Amino acid sequence: MITIRPTFVCLAALVLCAPLLAQSGKLSDADFRKVAQSHNKAEAALAKEARHYAGHSREAAEALRNLATIHQELAKEHAGN
Repeated sequence: MITIRPTFVCLAALVLCAPLLAQSGKLSDADFRKVAQSHNKAEAALAKEARHYAGHSREAAEALRNLATIHQELAKEHAGN
C-alpha cells in the first residue's frame, strides 16, 4: 500500500504555489482555498503520525528512566568503595 506523507502534501502545495507568490507577492483567494483544503486533508494523517511518534517517545522515556535507575544503583554501589 502506498502512503502519502502529510509533509509531502504540504511541500507539494507550497511548490505549486511558489511561482504565484513570486509573481504577485500574495496568494489569490482560489489558491488560498486550495492550500487550506490540502491542509484539512493532511491534518488527520499528521495526527496519526504524531500519535505514532508520541508512542516512540514514551518508550524512549521509559528506557531512559530505567537507565537512570541503573546508574543510581551503580553510584550507590561504588560510593561505598
